[in-house]
Amino acid sequence: MKPPRRDPLKPHITDIKRELSVDQLSAIGAIALQFNTLEAHLDLLVAIGLRLSPLTHREIITRLGTIESRQDLAKIMARDLAISEKTQELIGKSIVAIGTLKKSRDAVIHVRLIDSSTSVGIYSGKIRNVGKIKEVILLTEDLNELYSQMRMLDAELDAAGVIFSIHSMNRNQPNVPMEFRGETLAAWEIKLEQLQDTRLAQRPVVITPKTLGDAR
Repeated sequence: MKPPRRDPLKPHITDIKRELSVDQLSAIGAIALQFNTLEAHLDLLVAIGLRLSPLTHREIITRLGTIESRQDLAKIMARDLAISEKTQELIGKSIVAIGTLKKSRDAVIHVRLIDSSTSVGIYSGKIRNVGKIKEVILLTEDLNELYSQMRMLDAELDAAGVIFSIHSMNRNQPNVPMEFRGETLAAWEIKLEQLQDTRLAQRPVVITPKTLGDAR
């Protein structure tokens, strides 16, 4: 006799803290908070490029619309600061990675768990294909790997922010060698490339909603 089919439209987990492991809960929380840091790095790149003051940049940045808009602006700012083409390409890859990781972050955050034994949940975010139910599997290993990728990207974006800052300072004092945190521009460019190579060498983890079937 077949087991009764679960209705994906009804919740089946009533106590998340009890039915998910500490490791799963810890990773989910870390992913949510770490992505906020990635977004803050992106906003800082735009703020430096636009020469916004620390007192007002939050008011302006938060009015710039979607994260995709800010990604485009950051790339434009890199060109405007006359950053080398090679470094612009590196920074562009880091900026694109924010969007890629956001998709996985959204899948983790916008999920309604229905089966703790298999870590399966129903995706409750925006669904392009209306009438489709999509499921997400929150395996601890994948969650930890996703968090690790976010941490590595965080280091890349930090280096990108330093490069933006040095070029911005050079606008005011051209031809004067600049250092930031005790290292030269060239050193930071090398560091960015090394950090990015390390991240890209890791096993890519993409947590994405997958179609379960037609909504009935």
